[in-house]
Amino acid sequence: MTAGDFLSGYYRRRLFGNIKLCDLPVAGEGAPRFTFYATNMQTGRSFRFR
Repeated sequence: MTAGDFLSGYYRRRLFGNIKLCDLPVAGEGAPRFTFYATNMQTGRSFRFR
């Protein structure tokens, strides 16, 4: 098991359940706009997804 596998399983069990990005509401009036940040663990470079 990789560190990523462990972390994704932990998040699924403790925080988010089986929700997927496609289940999030579309940004608009009354709905939040989501921004996700990620880091490449090999390079340390960060990415932003909107």
